[in-house]
Amino acid sequence: MNHFPRSLPPAIDVALEAGRKLRLKLEAMKQALKDGDEAKALSMAREICGLEQQNQRAA
Repeated sequence: MNHFPRSLPPAIDVALEAGRKLRLKLEAMKQALKDGDEAKALSMAREICGLEQQNQRAA
């Protein structure tokens, strides 16, 4: 017997997709660090933290 509301599976799909996107961004940041591209790594970190979008709005 399923005790979860019917709306839960779509919410889980959304959460899983958000996790996949974050994982890809973290992998890109990790690769930038391995490559010694500190500017790209910092840019990725800002994007992951939401700072990149704030800076674009302020400009």
